[in-house]
This record gives sequence, C-alpha cells and structure tokens, in this order.
Amino acid sequence: VAVREKNFQKAKEIQNALDELEMQRDSLPKIEELQTLAAELNEDLVQAVSQRDFSEAENLHDQLELLNGKIKAEQEAMWLLGKDSKPSGKKTTTIDTMGSGDNLFVTRSGLECEIRRLQHDLDCAVKERDFSSCRRIQDMIDKLSESRKSLPSREELT
Repeated sequence: VAVREKNFQKAKEIQNALDELEMQRDSLPKIEELQTLAAELNEDLVQAVSQRDFSEAENLHDQLELLNGKIKAEQEAMWLLGKDSKPSGKKTTTIDTMGSGDNLFVTRSGLECEIRRLQHDLDCAVKERDFSSCRRIQDMIDKLSESRKSLPSREELT
C-alpha cells in the first residue's frame, strides 16, 4: 500500500519491520523441532512414571503440556496461513493419554504398546495394593482402549 501511494518512507519502515520479523523467525524452532522435543519429553515422562518418580513425572508433564500448547498454536497458525500439510489420505489421528491435551500416539502399534505397558503398571499397583494408582491407571487404559476406534486397523491400511 505504501509503495502504491508512493510513500517510500513508510514503505522503508515496513520493510525494516519485516526484515526484523524474518530475523526473529529464523531464531525460533521449527514445528518439527518442537515435536521432536515433545517426543523426547514424553519418553522421559514415561520413564519417570515407570520409575515411580512422580515429582519428576509431574514436572515433565507440565513441560510437555506447555510444549504441546505451543505446537498446537503453531499448527493452528500454519493452518490459518494455508501452509499446513494435510496427510496424504492416511488416517493419522493422535490420542491423548494423559487427559491434558498431550497428543502422544499417531499409530496403532504405539497405542497398543502403551496399553500393554499400562496393564503391567496396573498389575504391579494391584500387587502393591496401591489402589489410587490402580484407579488412575485403569482410567487411562479405558481411555486408550476406547481411542482404538480413531486409529486405523491393519485392514484399513491395506
């Protein structure tokens, strides 16, 4: 607009602001980097839970929740800009296992592994008579079992 109106001073100011924003953009992580970091945090979270280090698990969960919020905001911004890449016909729904918006599973095999791991954790909690953990773990298993419907089966993939 400034160039069209021959307001070259304003055009220069706009271009300088744009250059500054582009420099800032280069210093920000890409969405793929954020997703990799989220996967690493999730692995650490799973390990902390399996080691029953619940204070560390809570800390990691909070970090993961914040990071997933950033990822979601980036995805929405990319969608609004028309730059999101739609999946190529394959179903890639993600599943929230922690009940906090943390999208952790994009494959059925990952989901099934987590259900098996949780079943083992449940068995251990039963042996230890830790029934509050049993209730929480069973809720997660139920949620994951229900979410199987949103991921493709082998038959659907072939």
